Amino acid sequence: MSSSLLARLAALEAEVATLREVQPLESFTASLKAASPEEVKAWMEICSEVAGDYMAKGVKPKVVKEKKATTNETGPAEWNAFKNAVWREMAADHGIVCEDADEFKKAVKAAGKDSGFSYQDAMKEASRRKAQMEGKDPKVKVAKEPKEKAKAKTDLAELKAKVAAATAAKVAPAAAPPSPKAAAAAPKVAKAAAAPKVAAAAPVPTELELQLAAAAEMGWVVVKHEGETFFHDPNGDLAFSYPDGDVQIGTYTAATAFADAEFIRSEDE
Repeated sequence: MSSSLLARLAALEAEVATLREVQPLESFTASLKAASPEEVKAWMEICSEVAGDYMAKGVKPKVVKEKKATTNETGPAEWNAFKNAVWREMAADHGIVCEDADEFKKAVKAAGKDSGFSYQDAMKEASRRKAQMEGKDPKVKVAKEPKEKAKAKTDLAELKAKVAAATAAKVAPAAAPPSPKAAAAAPKVAKAAAAPKVAAAAPVPTELELQLAAAAEMGWVVVKHEGETFFHDPNGDLAFSYPDGDVQIGTYTAATAFADAEFIRSEDE
């Protein structure tokens, strides 16, 4: 073997050893630096194509949910106007006529909840009229039939007498049975009259209980949505302030199998 061939083999072995020492990332970097602009462009296009296929398989695109359009923009304002008109009409029938809204509310409050034209009464009447205008049957709460009274308990005095007699029979010695004559002559002891029972006072309902009862009669339900609590009237998907129910604050659509629940606040709130 000639010396020139041996020299070439030695040079090739040295080059192979050098290439083995170079790290892959460093090798790619060195190749990119040494490549022509056309080669770099072709390499970048291939990388983009491969990366695009990988992203399409491993990452799902984010679906942007379209905001549901308001279907009842004028509903809250129209309902409030209608409700207030009914309220003032009912109050006028009882002699209360005030132009100022604050003075009107003070006069109604002074009349009391049993006046027949309180805010709760006005809401019920407005809902009833609205249902009639829309051709729907107004919701009427059916009173439950009273349950039969439970059987009266044994009178307390009679119970005490029985306990005392049983205790005495255990302690005292057995006595001889009385003679027939003594038994006939013994006066009969009248049975003690039952003590009259005192009926328990009915608890006075709280303001919140009255509000919830009035809302339930109209079919309203309490909804907690994204940190807010309000009344929901399914008849029109309306939302009212809680717990007073005085102001319609927007619209609310309950969740379904195809859409999440949605609350849209009125612009004037």
